[in-house]
Amino acid sequence: MCQYIGVSRAAYYKWTHHKVTAHKLENEAILDYIIEREESKNYIYGVRTMTMYINEETPYHAGEGRVRRIMRNNGIHSSIRVAKRDHKAEKKEYILANKLLCEDGSHDFAPKRPNITWVTDCSELRFGPGKKQRLRLSAIKDLYDHSIIAWSVASTETTQLVSETITKALKANHGLKPQILHSDQGSAYT
Repeated sequence: MCQYIGVSRAAYYKWTHHKVTAHKLENEAILDYIIEREESKNYIYGVRTMTMYINEETPYHAGEGRVRRIMRNNGIHSSIRVAKRDHKAEKKEYILANKLLCEDGSHDFAPKRPNITWVTDCSELRFGPGKKQRLRLSAIKDLYDHSIIAWSVASTETTQLVSETITKALKANHGLKPQILHSDQGSAYT
């Protein structure tokens, strides 16, 4: 029979004497819980939420990678998908060329003196229990010495936040304007 199905005798006897490991049994119990939970809720849970429920409601502790692997291997996935925005359809009033790009394709990130090139961007800062609270930080940096010239914080990224940061930077430099103010041209900047 082993010859017929193309399996060596050693592999067959190893398979017949194989013992199920505790880890495999735990994975099967987690899979049963996932199937039961997903079927009762019409497959709305993703990996993160399912991991949270497994760790709270079962005696097992599983990380997101383990839950993702179990769900993927058994064809279980969330029925809810996040709609993707059509970035091409976004209309920007002004789109400027990349002034830091040199003719040879390299970038000029090392100006010879201060106040030649400033770069700016906004970042989201998460804090508090479970990192559920958020703030937006807008900052302007001089590429000459990589110093932060000005910064502002607000609850959301708005044009007002960006304008406030630029005003602070101009005041900090006694009204001196840079030759280039480089941004990602996001909605707050355009």
